[in-house]
Amino acid sequence: GCNTYHVLIGEASIAEAAKPTAVPGLTIVPSGMDLSGAEIELVQVENREYRLREALKSRLPNVDYILIDCPPALGLLTVNALAAADAVLVPLQCEFFALEGVSHLVRTIERVKRAFNPRLEIQGIVLTMFDRRNNLSDMVANDVRAHFGERCTRRSSLGTYGFRRRRRMVDRCLSTTSIAPALGRIFTLRAKSCVANGRRLPDVR
Repeated sequence: GCNTYHVLIGEASIAEAAKPTAVPGLTIVPSGMDLSGAEIELVQVENREYRLREALKSRLPNVDYILIDCPPALGLLTVNALAAADAVLVPLQCEFFALEGVSHLVRTIERVKRAFNPRLEIQGIVLTMFDRRNNLSDMVANDVRAHFGERCTRRSSLGTYGFRRRRRMVDRCLSTTSIAPALGRIFTLRAKSCVANGRRLPDVR
């Protein structure tokens, strides 16, 4: 069936690639193995950074928010997501190297904002993998809160076991035949209500 790859190369619309789930009000557009080759195929395409934005102009009916899960690299796929999004939600693991990476991510978002999407903003930083037994988690959380203020959500105590358990719960909820693992480091948000009614996205807590 159709997936994100077919949407990006123009062979299918968002509506054609969308798949229903067992969760009321939740629809997904799945990925696929072909998506790894999309960056190569789009290199020579005109306005390649806006392929996803153009595809999202034909919205699904009764959709308020669109979450775009990005790969952990600043390639053409991520640039497409950032160019199409209204806001960015960053899951941040409470470790030192993750804190170093978020500063680079902020600079990247600013460059994308100047070049492709002036309305793009960081909606929130979601602290994950917080370990109360580890002082480093507290240090990272405090540093992030000092820099991002109210945009930093309440810290999460979700550990590896809890993550896997919740992942299995999500797997059972979705009615698709297969689900790719969540390897991304950025979630981008696109909200119809945010644009249409002038409202900000609700805070993630």
